[in-house]
Amino acid sequence: MRQCSTLVALVLAAAVAATARAELPNMALNLGLSGGGHFVLDTWDIREYADTASGRAWVSPGSTAIFAGHVGFTPLPWLSLELGLALIPAPADDVNIITEYQIDALIQPISFDKFTPFFDVGGIYYQNWTADAYGMDADPEVHWGLGVRYLLLDWLALRAEARHVISDGLNTGLLPVTSNLEVMVGVDFFVWQLPGQGASEPGPTEPTVAESASAPSGAESAPAAESVPAAESGPAAAESAPAL
Repeated sequence: MRQCSTLVALVLAAAVAATARAELPNMALNLGLSGGGHFVLDTWDIREYADTASGRAWVSPGSTAIFAGHVGFTPLPWLSLELGLALIPAPADDVNIITEYQIDALIQPISFDKFTPFFDVGGIYYQNWTADAYGMDADPEVHWGLGVRYLLLDWLALRAEARHVISDGLNTGLLPVTSNLEVMVGVDFFVWQLPGQGASEPGPTEPTVAESASAPSGAESAPAAESVPAAESGPAAAESAPAL
């Protein structure tokens, strides 16, 4: 059984090593759009202060939609760097327009055909622009997640990902943080690639000196023309002609 397990592991390792990388363009610039859900798992503190003097209960923004865009660059086949901006119209006791500024590193060490899974790590901060009487707020955030891209065309990839975001919260545990979950689907448009990085079709090659020397010459390679007997003339021709 142990030998069988070892054999299966070796076969799987060989299959992974032999799998061709997805054709995500290398040294390329891409623009992306995505959307989905932003789910608040704890009490999210995205206000500048709590108006405790008025006796108003604290209201944390709830779960809502998220719309995001990003610009990315792939300096290495296994690494993509991205700058992103997301809009979160978060409902609370009033509508709060929250933006999320993001820096991300997508680590993509393996790929399967045209599927490229990635591990995402990043962060920067949330900002609440239109908070009500509690005031506006800006809080740092860090996040990590998993996703996958599928190359649909040479310049277009479909994308799906999920992120766990940690930011300021009102938890009474060890750390006053909240956990948010972002689930999004979208597309990546590859709009520019460094010249010379794309795959090129192999063209005709010039014969080498050795090949030229070993190739038969035209006179030798042409079949010898069969000699055609010339028409006989003179007395011999007359003798061979049938008598009338």
